[in-house]
Amino acid sequence: DGSYRQNRLNLTTLLVQPISAVLAKKLVSLPEDTVQKDRCIPLQWPPAGKKISLNIQSVTTYKTISNVIGYLKGAVFPDRYVIIGSHHNSLNSYSGQEWASSTAIITAFIQALTLKVKKGWRPDRTIVFCSWGGTSFGNIGSYEWAEDLKRVLQRNVVAYVSLHNPVRGNSTLHPVASPSLQQLAAESQSFNCAKKTRCPGSNVSSVQIQGDSDYFINHLGVPATQFSYEDIKTSENSSFLSEALFPVHTTKTEELDPSFSLHETIAKVT
Repeated sequence: DGSYRQNRLNLTTLLVQPISAVLAKKLVSLPEDTVQKDRCIPLQWPPAGKKISLNIQSVTTYKTISNVIGYLKGAVFPDRYVIIGSHHNSLNSYSGQEWASSTAIITAFIQALTLKVKKGWRPDRTIVFCSWGGTSFGNIGSYEWAEDLKRVLQRNVVAYVSLHNPVRGNSTLHPVASPSLQQLAAESQSFNCAKKTRCPGSNVSSVQIQGDSDYFINHLGVPATQFSYEDIKTSENSSFLSEALFPVHTTKTEELDPSFSLHETIAKVT
C-alpha cells in the first residue's frame, strides 16, 4: 500500500525474494565431494532437485527518507551542474564507517570551497552537493529525487562525482570513471597521489560504480567518476554487483586511517 509501482498489470504475483550470491552458489552447486579438487564447482541444479524452505520475517512499515541538497551557483555556466554525491545513515544506529567517511569528506569539501568563495572565487559551473538517504534500502533517496527532476538533470548535468564508500582499505588509490572522464581521473590521481600509498599510474577502471550514482549513470547517461582507497587484494576481485554479497565486517575508520590523511587525499582529488 502506498507504492504506486505495484499497481501495474504486467508485474508477477509470485513471491520474489532477493538472495545473496553466496546463498545462490550453495543452492545451484553440485556437492563438493563429487567434484575433483583442482576443478571449479559447476553451477547447475542437482538432478534430484532440492527442497528449499524460505522463512521471511520482514515487517512492512512506513519510514521517512530524507535527502540533503545544497548548491554553489556557477559564475559562467550556472545552468550546468556537477553533482557531488555522498550519503548519510538512514537508521537510528551507527552501522559502520562507510557513510561516516562519505559524510566527513563532503563536509570538508564544502568547508574548503566556502573559504575560497569568501575570497571571491566562484566555480564556472554550479556545484550541487547531495547527501542521499535510503541508500542501504536500494538507493531510494537518489532514485526518487532524480526521477522527479529527470528532464532537467538529463539536459543540464555535466558529471556525477561519487563519494559512496571512499575509504574501504588503506593500500591503494582506486579510480573509477566513465570513458569520457578517464583521462581527467588519471591526471587527478597522479597529481594528488600520496607518497606512502601505492598508486597504479593511469589505470582507471570503467566498471560499475556502487551506490547512488546508479540512476545517474544507467538511466540519465551522466558521466561519473569515483576515487576510493582499497586493499590491493580486494581491488583485484570483480566488484560487479557486489551489493548481492553478504556484507563483510568493516574495519573502523580509526584503524584504516587514524590521521585522516587518506580522507584528505580523496577530498583533494574530488
